[in-house]
Amino acid sequence: MIAAIEAKKQEIFNEADHEAQQSLERWLIHRIEMEQKVEMMETALRKAETFLKRSNTAELAKIDITMNTMIQKEADDECKELDGDREVLPRQFRPVSSFSPSPGTLSSPWGVAVNEHNEIAVTETDNHRVQVFISDGTYLRSFGRKGDKQGEFNWPSGIAFDQNSNIIVVDSFNHRIQLFSEQGEYLSQFGGKGNLDHQMFFPHGVSVEKDGNIVVADSEVFNTCSKFLPFKLLNMDIKTLLDNLHEEVSCPVCMTTFTKPKQLPCLHSFCLHCLEGIQRNSGRYDVITCPECRKESQVPGGNLRDLPTNFRINSLLDVLAIKQCSSTGVKCGNCDKRGVHSFYCFQCCTFWCEECITVHNLLKANKDHRALALKDFEDQDIEANVAKVKRSAQQFAESMIAVIEAKKQEIFNEADHEAQQSLERLRIQRIEMEQKVKMIETAVTKFETLLKRSTSAELAELDKAINTIIPEEVDDEREQLDCDLEGLRQLIFEENEALKEKTIHEGIGRVLSSESKADQSTAKGKGLTEAIIGIQANFVLTTKNAKGQQCYEKGDRVTAEIKNQEGHDCATEVRVKDNHDGSYKVSYFVKETGRCQAVVKVNEEEVRGSPFSVKVSPRQFRPVLSFGQQGSSPGMLSNPWGVAVNERDEIAVIEKGSARVQVFSSDGTYLRSFGSYGDKQGEFNFPTGIAFDKNNNIIVVDCHNHRVQLFSEQGEYLSQFGGYGNLDHQLSYPYGLSVENDGNIIIADSNNKLIKIFSPKGHYLNKFGGEGSLTDPVHCIQYEKYLIVSDNNEYCIKVFDRNGNFLYRFGKKGEGDGEFNNPRCLTVNKAGHLMVCDIFNNRIQVFDLSGKFITKFGSEGNKKGEFDLPISAAMLSDGRILVSDIFNHRIQIFE
Repeated sequence: MIAAIEAKKQEIFNEADHEAQQSLERWLIHRIEMEQKVEMMETALRKAETFLKRSNTAELAKIDITMNTMIQKEADDECKELDGDREVLPRQFRPVSSFSPSPGTLSSPWGVAVNEHNEIAVTETDNHRVQVFISDGTYLRSFGRKGDKQGEFNWPSGIAFDQNSNIIVVDSFNHRIQLFSEQGEYLSQFGGKGNLDHQMFFPHGVSVEKDGNIVVADSEVFNTCSKFLPFKLLNMDIKTLLDNLHEEVSCPVCMTTFTKPKQLPCLHSFCLHCLEGIQRNSGRYDVITCPECRKESQVPGGNLRDLPTNFRINSLLDVLAIKQCSSTGVKCGNCDKRGVHSFYCFQCCTFWCEECITVHNLLKANKDHRALALKDFEDQDIEANVAKVKRSAQQFAESMIAVIEAKKQEIFNEADHEAQQSLERLRIQRIEMEQKVKMIETAVTKFETLLKRSTSAELAELDKAINTIIPEEVDDEREQLDCDLEGLRQLIFEENEALKEKTIHEGIGRVLSSESKADQSTAKGKGLTEAIIGIQANFVLTTKNAKGQQCYEKGDRVTAEIKNQEGHDCATEVRVKDNHDGSYKVSYFVKETGRCQAVVKVNEEEVRGSPFSVKVSPRQFRPVLSFGQQGSSPGMLSNPWGVAVNERDEIAVIEKGSARVQVFSSDGTYLRSFGSYGDKQGEFNFPTGIAFDKNNNIIVVDCHNHRVQLFSEQGEYLSQFGGYGNLDHQLSYPYGLSVENDGNIIIADSNNKLIKIFSPKGHYLNKFGGEGSLTDPVHCIQYEKYLIVSDNNEYCIKVFDRNGNFLYRFGKKGEGDGEFNNPRCLTVNKAGHLMVCDIFNNRIQVFDLSGKFITKFGSEGNKKGEFDLPISAAMLSDGRILVSDIFNHRIQIFE
């Protein structure tokens, strides 16, 4: 397992490195292609206009020939890359079949794709649909029609299958890509008309890369020769690209980076100060000789500053400045100041300093402009992000290994325990056998004495008795010994192959990329400013991209940490619900009063405004609902005893008076019931404890039948365990019941003065307590590393570790705060505080886990918030408290 985890961790490292490399490549392409394209085209137009004015017909013809030669050379070079050294025989394509059967007739079939089952998917531009055939042309199914809604098409063209056999369709005239299941059910879409990165304009073809990425031919955007440039760049090493970039921006004269690059009519460029030096040395100011081609060029007015600036080189200098912005900085297009903390506006095609970008963003005309900080372009950020991903993978792998080591130790302990028990049984058996051997030896001695004194008839009778008794004794001993030895041989280790296979095939995690920007994402809601201990606090987080638009990425990791002023976690059950639209509902339960901070992150980076200051107030337990009245009809209650809540907030109540279980919704609406008085399967005699297991099965303590019964969620009988007695697997008047985090069942075996732990299937696992430790245990719950027991006869709460070793106790008989008069059932609320049903004081007391009294609620009576023997409590998912009120025959809910 550990080897598998290490291998999967290394896969994540490799994937992170690969993703970083791709991100760096995309960064360079994005900068060179998107930001410089407009400037390069404008520069080219200016050059062309200048050249046309200065050139004669012969020169223009020469230019035309040169351009055609260059284009042909580029095409030849591309062909050479595709040609091999070996002779390859051409393929002869021979038609073998065609199909267009009814009802699968075709009208203008366009795109075609084949999945791994050799099913053929065809797009039809006339019928605006997709049809699927098998490989012999037999029609299978179709989907789609003309329109612009989900699942509709307007001129579907390209089509492909992804790695999960989902169907990807190019919806050309709707400027989008739609995804469908293998059966044609609509799944999702992306695109939209436009020329931004995520938009499209009459897309045409589509294909799927080996790693699952979708490649779309956005025909309008890439309708130039430069469409090949990205593919060349993708095959280049980043270092090579940057080295080439340095060469591009180096002046041929001074061999350093250009400063104020000026372009001569011969199209060669040099630093302004280099040209001024050449001009001074020549002594001529109206003409300058190109240091590269030696061609003389006119300098109107003798001022070299009037020569055209090489905007292409300036743009490349900006690319380098972005790459090295921490040292060189970028010149602001407004105030000309250089600074390392600069921004680039994609609409203005200009760099802005920190001061000017503020003014830029305030202008109403710029409200749709996208300005991005240069730090967001730095590959150091990508490298830091990769390091963070690797650290997370390393930490997760180490935590998994720690869990495996802990589980391994549990198995070792279990094996040692089983071996010890087997050895103990053998030791006892050996002592018993030795005693019986001595008894037999004594008997033999007596027989020998009798033989000497007995007659023949007496000897015959004695011989018969010996032949009968001794074989029976020997057979009994042999059977007992064989049984023990057989039990010892059955001690084996069963591997969890499913866990191992799951790790191998699914891995320990994956690397995802996202367009969501934490510094643009926002969080809003009451839970960011105030909270109440133990009550659910909520807020909504919205992920946004660099433009500030709401966006959704399936792999985004949204987290929230609630910390006190010392920086320690002060909340339980922080939950994040993904609404699948770029919004997330975040809820948490805080466990201490005062000021705390909510640290909200998207992909490990804090969102705008984080951390948020939250004021936490103490909880006032206020009754908000009660249901039930005395009776035996459905929905009525007769001495409600145990109470439990499942993951859907359904409430199961066990009734002592009616010997049944009833199930209600969280608002008290009756749902169903099962059980009756008796000792058969599904019947009860004084049922007390109740709980839901991890599969929502219902577990009931059947006290006077000395057993525990298991039922399905709907109340169907499943199994039982126990039975009257004091053996490990037996019970004597069991009372309370709870379920551990790992699914094991904890039973308070009251009359045996023990706490016993059984597997989810009812097999005995362990026990602790006994005489001198527990006198009348009525309930035990597991919370974190503790097992907490209410000892009714000693009027106290006792706390043990998970191995059953006693740690401490608190409480005594009385009516004061922290004192008890028959403490019964226990629960831990959402704030991590222990709640004790102090039944004869008719109240619920609340403690921290050290036993320090916090608060209490309830008093004797039958009004709202009052009790007549509160015996059991449970928790709804939002933190509200349920209390079973026995002699008021009701369940009360407190907020």
